[in-house]
This record gives sequence, structure tokens and C-alpha cells, in this order.
Amino acid sequence: MAMLPDGLALHVAEGVAPSVARAFASSFRVVWAAIPFSLRRALIAYWRTVERRRERERRRRATRGARPGTRQLRVPSIALEVMSLELLAIGGVRHRGHTPACTIAGVEMLFLSQFLEPAPTAVVMALIAHELAHCVQEATASDPIVDLEPVKACEDQAHAMAFAWGFSSTVIQAYKARHIETWRRGLPIFHKSSEATR
Repeated sequence: MAMLPDGLALHVAEGVAPSVARAFASSFRVVWAAIPFSLRRALIAYWRTVERRRERERRRRATRGARPGTRQLRVPSIALEVMSLELLAIGGVRHRGHTPACTIAGVEMLFLSQFLEPAPTAVVMALIAHELAHCVQEATASDPIVDLEPVKACEDQAHAMAFAWGFSSTVIQAYKARHIETWRRGLPIFHKSSEATR
């Protein structure tokens, strides 16, 4: 586990190169510092609220004698993974799935090591900014002064937010288009599929 700004922590899966984790942490610090203070404060408040809610629920279950269930991740959970994010997030892999990062309910951010390792720093920072923008969407969804776009425009709004912080999402799409086959081959799930078809 590596420490990030403001007490946040980075969970590094087994198999992730230490150099990738260090580079990611460095990029995250730069992006985090670029986010306006008011939004960083809103994010931290949202994450702490979710954490307290989960802890209350865990205690209620314990007092009722119910099983505690699965281990709760620290909020937010920011993780570098080495397997398909589709598999982690939805329990399966979409056809030709190639998600390099995803955010779940604004409290869990998953980043794919195989994508990050060869990617230029600008791409990594843009990806981090985009996922943090999704977290901001969740954190501010109930704030009456924030005009949250409809769901279908959610991605565009995240792009615009990251751009306002100084990170253009267009570099992500361009990099994905040029290098998708290269880094997809590093995924265990696709690697196994390729071996099965030989």
C-alpha cells in the first residue's frame, strides 16, 4: 500500500511492478493538486460519509448476529490491478473488453497496470483526472448548486471537468486506439483465451 495526498491510500495488486506504482502515485499527486480545493474538500467529505455509513451498517449487522459479509474496502479504494477491470467490476468480461480504468459509485477506482505501464505520463494523468471527475459527479450529485448532466452525458461532463483542471481526455482515446492490442495481450483473461484457440 502506498500513501497518496490527504491520507488517501493506493492498493497495489500482486504482480504490479513497483516502478508502475511509484509513477502512478506521482501522477496522482499532480492531478490531485490541480483539482480546486473546494472540490477536493467535497470529495473527502463524501468519502468519509460513505465510510461512516458502511461502518454503521457493519455494526448493525454485528449486533443482530448477522454475518459481517465481505470485507469492506477503505473509502475511497484506489487500486492498481493486473486483471480485467470488467471481471472485477461486473463479474465478467465484455466481448473484446478493454477498460483501462473504472469508477464504482465514486468510492472505488480501479486502474489497469498493463495499460499504465507503457503509457506516457500525460495519458496516465488524464485517466486519473477523468476517474476523479466521476467521483466528483457522485460527491456533488445532491448539491443543489451543481448542475449534474443526464446520465448519457456523464462521460462528456467528466471530460470537460478534467479539461478544466488541465488534463485532456483526447490523449487517452488516441493512445487506446493506437496501442489497444498491445496492452490487451497482457491481460491474463485474454492471454488464456488466446492459448485456448491455438
